[in-house]
Amino acid sequence: MARPTDKANKNDSKRPPLNRSSRTHSLEDWAYEQIRDMIIDGRLRPGQSLTQEELATMLNISRTPLRRALAQLESHYFLEFRPHTGIHIRQYTLKDMIGIFEVRNALEGLVCRLVAPTIKASHIAYLEALITEAYKEAENGNIDAYLNADREFHGYLVDLVEYDVVKKQLPIYQILSMSYGRGLIRPPKETYPEHLAILKALAAHDAKRAEKEAVRHTRITINHLRELLAKEEQEREQKGQREPDPEEDTL
Repeated sequence: MARPTDKANKNDSKRPPLNRSSRTHSLEDWAYEQIRDMIIDGRLRPGQSLTQEELATMLNISRTPLRRALAQLESHYFLEFRPHTGIHIRQYTLKDMIGIFEVRNALEGLVCRLVAPTIKASHIAYLEALITEAYKEAENGNIDAYLNADREFHGYLVDLVEYDVVKKQLPIYQILSMSYGRGLIRPPKETYPEHLAILKALAAHDAKRAEKEAVRHTRITINHLRELLAKEEQEREQKGQREPDPEEDTL
């Protein structure tokens, strides 16, 4: 399903408009988005090393806007710069993912609370159709369809928030997309009803309940990740291994 755009399509009732302000993109912005998207969709892999020369050639841009884009990508935790080895696509451990979801837990509850009073029926209809169609695809073996719909579901709700200060936290959702390199953290049969519960509360314009359902949704995932981490640490301890040092070059 195509995502609703800022301009409503009169011939498609599934495309409710978003009230997002437009801004002119600089070359630096363009480079940032190109590299970010290559990381998210897997063209640039976690742990992969790159040089500025390679990226400049790949994007056909000069060093100055590229350096600025790289600095921003580092600040948003997409990249890391290591002494003597240069630029690396950041890798995420289970512990990192727990931290990501803890931030998401707070943000997602806030987003749903802010959106609940003003969300439109067309937005609810879009999100319900999106996640339901993806769930049916997942039942037929297309897990990627559900994964993509899940990203879109939560990102779309962020876009409905009217406060820019909240929207600027969106990179954490993009970081979350990267963490999905392990695949879905929980199966659709568990998370699909949770998405519907969030939508039901939003449709009722019940801000308190919408926040509660959103927090519950991510808290279950956090608890699951903590169980996986405990198991991973126990297995490492049994093997006499220490926790990997992210500063080391053992990727």
